[in-house]
Amino acid sequence: MSERFDLQLHSEQDWIQVYPFGVTLGADQARPIMIFKDEKGTLTLPVWLSPLDAGISLTQALNRAIPSTPHSLTLKMLERVGAHLKKCLFVEIKGHHQMVELHFDGHPELRTLSHRADESLSFCLHARAKFFAQRWFIDHSRQLSADLDGVQKGLELQPTLGQNEHPYVM
Repeated sequence: MSERFDLQLHSEQDWIQVYPFGVTLGADQARPIMIFKDEKGTLTLPVWLSPLDAGISLTQALNRAIPSTPHSLTLKMLERVGAHLKKCLFVEIKGHHQMVELHFDGHPELRTLSHRADESLSFCLHARAKFFAQRWFIDHSRQLSADLDGVQKGLELQPTLGQNEHPYVM
C-alpha cells in the first residue's frame, strides 16, 4: 500500500523543516532508526535506516576526524558538473518503506530524484541537505513505527512462530 498525498496541493508553509537528532535501535534491536525533530523539538519523525546507512551516518556524526564515506566521490562528481543537493523531502510511505525526493540545483538534467529514505539519508547528511516533512508524513511514520513495534512484541511472545522447520536451511 502506498501513501502519497499530492504535493502540489500544499504550500511551502505546510512543509516542516526537521533536523537530525540521533540514531537509535528499533524494538527488534536490529533495525536502526534516525530520529528527526522539528525546530521546537515537539515533533518527532522516525526514519528507518539500513544498517550500512546507519553506520555511515554515525561515522559522519563523529566530528573528531575528517569524515570518510563512500559519498565523497559522488559529491566530487556532482560538483564537477555543477550540481549540488539542496534539500530532502520526505514524501511517501510504500508498505514499510519511507520515500524521499531529493532536490538538486546547478544542473539542467538533475532536478529531482526519488529514492528510499533508508538508502539515502547518509548521502543527504554528507551533502548537508536540509530536511523537510509534512505533518501527515510525520504522523503516519509514527504510526508505522508503532505497528512495527507491535509486530515485534507479538513475535517475542510466540518465539516458535517464525522458527525454521528445515534444519538444512539457515
